[in-house]
Amino acid sequence: MITYSPSEVQAFVCGAVDAEVVDGVLRIHRIGRRWRAQIPTGYARMVEEQAAGVRLEFLTSASRLVLRCLAYRSSMVKGVKVAASPFECEIDGQVTSRAFARPAATMWVDALSGNVETDGEPGEAVVSFDFGEAGVRRNVKIWLPYPEIIRIRALEADAPLVPVQAGVGLCADGRPGSESGDGVVEPGRAAARPKRWVHYGSSISQGVFARFPTATWPAAAARLTGLELTNLGFSGNAVLDSYAARTIAELPADVISLEIGGNIVTTDALTSRSFTPALHGFLDIVRDAHPDTPILLITALASPLLDELPGPVVPDGKRFKTLGTPEDLTKGRLNQNRIRELIVETANTRNDSNLTVVRGPELFSREDEREHPLIDALHPDRAGHELIARRFAEKLAALYGDRLGVMQ
Repeated sequence: MITYSPSEVQAFVCGAVDAEVVDGVLRIHRIGRRWRAQIPTGYARMVEEQAAGVRLEFLTSASRLVLRCLAYRSSMVKGVKVAASPFECEIDGQVTSRAFARPAATMWVDALSGNVETDGEPGEAVVSFDFGEAGVRRNVKIWLPYPEIIRIRALEADAPLVPVQAGVGLCADGRPGSESGDGVVEPGRAAARPKRWVHYGSSISQGVFARFPTATWPAAAARLTGLELTNLGFSGNAVLDSYAARTIAELPADVISLEIGGNIVTTDALTSRSFTPALHGFLDIVRDAHPDTPILLITALASPLLDELPGPVVPDGKRFKTLGTPEDLTKGRLNQNRIRELIVETANTRNDSNLTVVRGPELFSREDEREHPLIDALHPDRAGHELIARRFAEKLAALYGDRLGVMQ
């Protein structure tokens, strides 16, 4: 077996913002290195390291792969551990197998304070994949679990792995590579890279209650459209933080989408006075770095709980409840209905022909919610993720299909 060290594994990481070797493991990040010191809470630091949309991509003729890692899961209810979430192996565009990281540590989250406690350090987890017959050239993606922190100790394979970065094969000498007739990657003309899509949003965007990494609605939409996804979905933490905007500003992007509203309510983060300038500031940072890139502002998806009432939201058994009341709306607190109005008003004042509002209830409506009830009063089920992915892909194709090479 050929063993790749944490520093060598960095070459295979796609869909992350940054990766660094610390204490002998590769830690994957979804906020830029310059800005991580600004993250205010343990909860926010935890979710930026969770691996939503992150995958290891390579070309290989190996028959077997072993990933050695440390895994961390999270729970909103202290003492209640959650089930493992799977890795997925995709070969030549088809998901072929799934596996789990065991053992794992659990991180207990207090959503209101943002404090996190960990029940000790995990032992090493060994995750194995069989690719089939040796000697057959394959394009492999290993999707990491979207709600887990995965710190990689080593990657082992029975044949060399050749990095694939943003759809372009790279040879061992770092030059672009193309395939020869016998499936060997050689120096030469690189394949055209996919268009890059950067998406920012809440736990729904991170993927909560999706069954698999490729079944979160952004990952499913990326597979439908053929776009190269960087998923900046941050559970409980999509509150227009400037460090997130600066991260987006530093990333290459052919299209950007921002799902805004749900976490503003669930965390009670902003008021009717502070929301609009916060949104303008976020958009200014992103637009200054991407002057002509299409930006889609996605308003909150339909929610019987949050459309009418303000937050904050707290766990209530297996569901969530809000501590907000109708009277709080008269004091400047926000519900999703009001935030949708403010987003439209903000967009209309910016005179930006590449800024488009996508109304969240057109992706997931109250009628959809009656057919597919939100599992915990906040998050759609698996069928809900499929609906959102398909409808968003259709809207993206209708708006920017020619520009992005996305067909309806």
